Amino acid sequence: MRSGLTFAAVVFLLVECARGQSGLEVYSADPFVLLKVKESLQDRKSPFLPAFERLLRDAEKALDVTPPSVVSKDRVPQGGSKHDYMSLSRYWWPDPSKPNGLPYIRKDGETNPETADYRDHDKYVVMASSVSTLGLAYFFSGREEFAKHAARLVRTWYLDSATAMSPHLEYSQSIPGRSTGRGTGILDGRHIALVLDAVGMIRGSQSWTDKDQSGILYWCNAYVRWLTESDKGKDEADATNNHGTWYDAHVTSVALFVGRKDMALQVVQAASEKRIFAQISPDGGQPEETARTRPWNYCVFNLEAFARLATQAQRLNVDLWKAKGADGRSLRQAVDYLLPFALEKKEWPFKDIDGLRPEMIVPVLLWATASSGEPVYLQAARSIGGSRLREIRPVLLTGVVIP
Repeated sequence: MRSGLTFAAVVFLLVECARGQSGLEVYSADPFVLLKVKESLQDRKSPFLPAFERLLRDAEKALDVTPPSVVSKDRVPQGGSKHDYMSLSRYWWPDPSKPNGLPYIRKDGETNPETADYRDHDKYVVMASSVSTLGLAYFFSGREEFAKHAARLVRTWYLDSATAMSPHLEYSQSIPGRSTGRGTGILDGRHIALVLDAVGMIRGSQSWTDKDQSGILYWCNAYVRWLTESDKGKDEADATNNHGTWYDAHVTSVALFVGRKDMALQVVQAASEKRIFAQISPDGGQPEETARTRPWNYCVFNLEAFARLATQAQRLNVDLWKAKGADGRSLRQAVDYLLPFALEKKEWPFKDIDGLRPEMIVPVLLWATASSGEPVYLQAARSIGGSRLREIRPVLLTGVVIP
């Protein structure tokens, strides 16, 4: 346990000097934390047991997921094929003043129900979340059926020639009458970090072969080239809000997976100035996000991206949680800014069509606890999360013990 903590059992066996090569190839969580949690679960009194049991229940359900494929769709992008991922920009609607509704117009925060007709996004989320659940469940339990089904899902989406997705997002977040795809559509692909961590967890299983590993590496090498070299990728790299943060976490996860540490290091070393100091104000506010119609959602969403990027950066010995501007702006300052609103000690001052949902920030609070050892974040998480806090997935990923 870290020295100086006044709150009992806040962080589980996190000793900085013990960090080194674990052999576990995951990048959006600390492999040493995962190994310590796994070791703890050998004890039937482990504080991680409630979260582990819920994970197993989720994994049992995921075994019933039929492998989705990007080719199972009626629509085909103009100039593309069924293998190309496609989606509709969610906040763009038909123009009622035009006979054919074109070009579409933007209604920030209001989801166009037509997005449901573009099924690739939903299928991708189901695949990624299922693979993540199954991979983590295999890692902690050793049950081969979890690894077997995770491998089947990955092969169907990425590797089998008849069903695989092309390694790009050229047709993501299209706008009828305006574009067949946009750089902002790269946000759709952020869940690949979960898939690649799961691959790292099942790699030692009987169900994941060397051929599978070679195939996913080949796919990801092509994908990261597209992310960084395409016009759409360059546009998203220049984004000054949550899109930019998620882009960095997205690229870093794939770069680390394929062994491009040079590329990943370039991203995380630039993140303090390019993302944290540029997006977070001295008081911790996030002006780009609070200007939206769903400001609470986007402030937390951006912090989720920062938490993932900071975890990835730790693998490269870059500590983004400690980055602090001359005027005090920092990642922790952004978390602190939201705390009194989440705890309902202050009224949220921004117009918000969704209203404030405090529970959204709980995973961020656990990552902040794990990174800093500060009990205030865990106390806030307990206040918001209540008795079910011990069951949520981030407890396993952060190694934070809930007293």
